[in-house]
Amino acid sequence: SDLLGCGMPVVTYAHSGVKDSAFGLSRFTEAAKELRKSSKYLFATMNMSVPETSRFVRQTYKLMTEFGGDYPRIFVFNGVHTYWEDPTFVDSKSMTSERLDSLLANEDAKHDGTWRSGLRERRKLVARLATTSFLGAVIVIAVPSLGASCCWLCFRELWRGDELQEDASVIKKKIDLLEEQQHGVADSRTPLVGQARSAKGEIG
Repeated sequence: SDLLGCGMPVVTYAHSGVKDSAFGLSRFTEAAKELRKSSKYLFATMNMSVPETSRFVRQTYKLMTEFGGDYPRIFVFNGVHTYWEDPTFVDSKSMTSERLDSLLANEDAKHDGTWRSGLRERRKLVARLATTSFLGAVIVIAVPSLGASCCWLCFRELWRGDELQEDASVIKKKIDLLEEQQHGVADSRTPLVGQARSAKGEIG
């Protein structure tokens, strides 16, 4: 799309595509007419009921789908990798130049494909998943707990393996010591046997 390569922030109204979206679209269009006069932003709409659009947004602007929030949503993108979003930005009535400037100045709202941005996206997705439903909260709590339990079990087995190796080493040392002692006893008896045989020969 030409909008992805225009080099300007594109204010986008993402809607569900149902009949109720018509009123929101008309309100967005009216607000956009006034804001275009500043020449700071371009404006676009996205129908999220279109599979191709939904797939593109899910892959590119992750927080705008899944557990990122319900529609309608207003967000700003500049190219493929950079976008700004606020889950509370849903009404075109609040779409003023000051609100848009504030959104673009908010570092926490910015996502640009860097590793810090990726961590921020994951943090927001987890937080929103936990607050969308009871099941979401259970998943957020249960998955880390299960992972921690698995790590503990693995660590415990590794620890027990080290202890078994140490026990086997101790047992081997004791066996070697007993064998050495037995050899020592046998060696000490050999001269006595030789002396007894010599004495018997002299008597004979």
